[in-house]
Amino acid sequence: MARNRTFAEIKAEVYERSDVDTNYVSAAEMGRMVNASLAELYDLLVSVNKDLYVSSQSVSVVSGTDEYDLASDFYRIEGVDVTSGSKSYPMKRFNFSERNALQDAGTTELSTRYRAIGTTIKFIPTPNWSGTVTVWYCPAPSELDEDSDTWNGFAGWEEYAVVDCCIKLAQKQEEDATLLVKQKADLVARIRNMATDLDDNEPDRVRDVEMETLGLDVWDVLRNA
Repeated sequence: MARNRTFAEIKAEVYERSDVDTNYVSAAEMGRMVNASLAELYDLLVSVNKDLYVSSQSVSVVSGTDEYDLASDFYRIEGVDVTSGSKSYPMKRFNFSERNALQDAGTTELSTRYRAIGTTIKFIPTPNWSGTVTVWYCPAPSELDEDSDTWNGFAGWEEYAVVDCCIKLAQKQEEDATLLVKQKADLVARIRNMATDLDDNEPDRVRDVEMETLGLDVWDVLRNA
C-alpha cells in the first residue's frame, strides 16, 4: 500500500518544478517548507479518513486517579474502549461543561466518561475501579529530517505538498501562482474522493447511538444487580 518517497526526492522535485536552486532557497529552508506542506497534507488526509494513520495506546487506570498522560505523539482521539471482564466497550465522552456534574456519583467501568484535555485524558467520575482503557488516536505528523526519511504518498498524494511548496516559492518570487492554485484545488478534490475509505467492500453504516446507550446501560444494571 505504500508509495514511499524520500525527503531528498520530494525536495528535489520542488527545486525542479519551481525552477530554483540552493543559491536562492537553501536546503534547510526547503526542508522546513516541505515539512510544513506535508503537515498540511496530513491534516487533509486525517480530516478525510482517520483510519489512514490510527494508532492505539493502553492506559492502566488505577482506582482514585482521574487523569493520565496521553501518548507523546497524540494528536486526535478517534475512540476510547474500556475493558470490563473479558470484553471491551466504547466509552462515552463528557462535554467540558459537564466536568463537575458527576463528581459525587458512584462509578463503574461502563458509567465512566472521558475527555482529552491538553496532553492528558481525564475520567469522570473519578474511577473507583482499576482496569485497562484503550485510546484509539491519530498521531501527530512527524517531521522528515534525514534525506533518507520517507513519506507514504499512497497513490501519489505527496504531489499536494510539492505543488503547495511551488505556490510558496512563486509568492516569494512575486510570480503568478494561479495555475498552481488550481492544481492544488484539483488535488484536494482528488484526495477527498479517493482517500475517504480504505475498504470498498461495504459502505459505512449509520451509527445507532440510542441502541448503544441502551445496551450499555442495561448491561451495567444487570451486572450490578
